[in-house]
Amino acid sequence: MQRSIYLLLAILLSSCAVKVAPSGGAGDKVPPAVRTFLPANGSTNVHPTSVTVLFNKYVDPGVRSVVIVQPEVPYRVSYAGNEISVDFQRELDSNTTYSVTIGTNYTDTHNNRPEQSATVVFSTGAQIDTGTISGTVRSATTENLIIFCYSLDGMNADTLLPSHTSPRNRMPVGTSGTFTINGLHDGLYRVMAVVDVNRNALLDPNEDFGMPTSDTRIVNGTAHPVHLHVGPARDVFRPYLSRARSTSTRTIIATMSENVDSSAFTLTSFMVRDSVSGAIVPLRSVSISPEGRDRVVLHTTTELTPGTYLVRGDSATVRDSAGNMLADTGKPIRCIASTAADTTRLRIVSTSMADSARKISSPVTFDIRFSDAVDQSSADWITPSIYRYQHRSTAKSGTWDSLSVPLRGLRSVLGSSMRDTVLVRRFLTSERSDPGTVAGTLTDSLNTGGPYLLRILLGKDSIVATKVLQGGGEWTIENVPEGTYTMDVVLDANKNGRYDHGRLLPYLPSEYVWTVTTPLRVRARWTVDGVAILLKQE
Repeated sequence: MQRSIYLLLAILLSSCAVKVAPSGGAGDKVPPAVRTFLPANGSTNVHPTSVTVLFNKYVDPGVRSVVIVQPEVPYRVSYAGNEISVDFQRELDSNTTYSVTIGTNYTDTHNNRPEQSATVVFSTGAQIDTGTISGTVRSATTENLIIFCYSLDGMNADTLLPSHTSPRNRMPVGTSGTFTINGLHDGLYRVMAVVDVNRNALLDPNEDFGMPTSDTRIVNGTAHPVHLHVGPARDVFRPYLSRARSTSTRTIIATMSENVDSSAFTLTSFMVRDSVSGAIVPLRSVSISPEGRDRVVLHTTTELTPGTYLVRGDSATVRDSAGNMLADTGKPIRCIASTAADTTRLRIVSTSMADSARKISSPVTFDIRFSDAVDQSSADWITPSIYRYQHRSTAKSGTWDSLSVPLRGLRSVLGSSMRDTVLVRRFLTSERSDPGTVAGTLTDSLNTGGPYLLRILLGKDSIVATKVLQGGGEWTIENVPEGTYTMDVVLDANKNGRYDHGRLLPYLPSEYVWTVTTPLRVRARWTVDGVAILLKQE
């Protein structure tokens, strides 16, 4: 009996040593945060084998994957509910400032995410780097949003390639959109925000990013705040012709390395040449295939005789959706002429508006895509295979209307016809929403000179209206839909009519943008006036 009591007591004592997350309340909205570090922030002459992190509440085990140690050193993370231990796998270097950062991509037991990351900085010597860079980031998402910080001292900044070089200092951005990087020495730095989707500490071509308006210099441990605006990934790769395949005696499919823009296509955008005689085969049409925007359909004016042909694109008129011109590889693509006759029939592939569509505004733009280039000359054809029909609805707001597009006598450029038909679409017109007007003044205390883009924004990315101003003074923006908005002002340095968030290669800083913090409430048929905007150093 006594042995059983001892055994029961041992089991109870053992269970008391296991941390179990408290049940908490169902409405717990308090975000997790780091409470303490050991060693403490700012410690010098310390040689820890690990860093202990204590949180204000129990967190998910996924916190182990958001630890960043800089400079890099091998480590392992052990988890204990509201505490983790970052155990170094080798001895730290002497006289070196280290930082351990807990990122933001983790949650507590109620799925709350932290508002910002936390960092401890310590030194294995008597001196510690105390410089900081702080700032804000405006981005559609903070998921995988990381601040990259590169020291530019002792290097040619033009040679920095974030796509190939990981930053020594990285800092995740929390839900608050703010960040602070600690443990930096005085000097010049390049800071950028990267949506590091694959978490490889590199800026990959498909990842969104934001550059600052200039590089940042730390003097006596401090630097000016950095404000970053994340924009879409910049495609810097030129498309190229990867394959050419003859599908009939008058058709060649040219396959590109990526989707291309057909708006500049001409009959000389691609060249087909007989590989033996060298004679150029004239083209009847050049159009995007309905099977994909990376495929271009070339129809010849005459039949291809059996043999091999060389296909080449024109670098002046073939470009991708980002505006990158076709790469001139110097080598044309070979293809063998098909002996098959073209037996396909012309048909409708898709339309831009489904039947019974709702909330359609007038005028209605209705596009019809066909399976092949059509033999036509009307200006209503925006490409050889897409017909655009415009209909101005006279129906009252919030009522049903219809449009009818007669399609008679259509033939493809190869002579294929389709049955005469009338395409009908019924649609519900949009409810009436009378717009409002916004008016005010812009004062440029920095004398930057303009031109400026005064923008009304819905959310973080949707631009409702833009007013171009050549300088300070009075302004008015009309036809603004009823709603609540924010505003900002962009210094359009390159005068292209849009905000540019920087470029990776060659490096180009972002344009200046000032955010108006006061919400803008627009009411129907009203003028909101007296909106005073002052441009000043942030």
